[in-house]
Amino acid sequence: MNELSQFISNVGFPVFVALWMLYKTSNENKKMTDTINELKNAINLLTNEFKHHNITEENNHDTKGN
Repeated sequence: MNELSQFISNVGFPVFVALWMLYKTSNENKKMTDTINELKNAINLLTNEFKHHNITEENNHDTKGN
């Protein structure tokens, strides 16, 4: 029992810090993934809007030129 108590005393703090860092890193990765997905959606929306705008302008130029 004394050996177990001594082992926990010697190893407990590093294990706690490692688990805490793993938890914090996991949360940060989740936040970064969410942010990247939001940016991807915004880029897709802007790209689609740009394509639609260019198609509309091309159609306007074609009808004016005829």
